[in-house]
Amino acid sequence: LDKPWQRIIPQVLRMHGLLPSGEDAEQAWLNWIMPFIGKCPIPVQNLYDFCWWVAFGLKWQHDMARTFLNRRGVTWDLWNSVEHFYSTSEWQQWSYHNHKRKMMDTDLWASYKAPFKQYIFSFDGDAEFLAAK
Repeated sequence: LDKPWQRIIPQVLRMHGLLPSGEDAEQAWLNWIMPFIGKCPIPVQNLYDFCWWVAFGLKWQHDMARTFLNRRGVTWDLWNSVEHFYSTSEWQQWSYHNHKRKMMDTDLWASYKAPFKQYIFSFDGDAEFLAAK
């Protein structure tokens, strides 16, 4: 997760058949994605930063809307009745300003979302949840 995203992501895309081989194709993809990367409010330097920004900037919108999938219709009343937990400026600002705290050790997946796990632990004292989630 500490490696430069520009080296890793093209390899991953190729593994999944999403990017042709060759430097020209890679450069074209990098040129295409850079405007999105440039909109990130924090520096996108490594794979961890890239994955967070893609999840925040692209996946999060799907997460908000998936509640309404597989329905015949969605009314504004239904849309407005859903309270999205992370859909506040305060949560988004916390995420920007505490980016490094969300995974203190990028070599240890257990450290992912550490502040949230610690908060839950302080509430329920469940050491197994803290260690295993």
